[in-house]
Amino acid sequence: HFGIDSKYLEFVADRNEHKHGLLVPGTDVEIRPAHALIEDRPDDVLLLAWNFATEILEQQADYREAGGMFIIPIPEVQVV
Repeated sequence: HFGIDSKYLEFVADRNEHKHGLLVPGTDVEIRPAHALIEDRPDDVLLLAWNFATEILEQQADYREAGGMFIIPIPEVQVV
């Protein structure tokens, strides 16, 4: 819908193991396990599930402690 594809996102991380290895509908972006963040160490992560941000940030403490940053664009842009 917004033209977001692998040109902008390397992968999507999701804890749901039934989605792993699949593609985000309508894109060529692979869905990988959440632990891919600590393994691949992207510089920044776009967190669109803003309503679960507190929970996700807690789950990804290791990634954050290693210097990883989350961009949360909704409801107001934050970089944490």
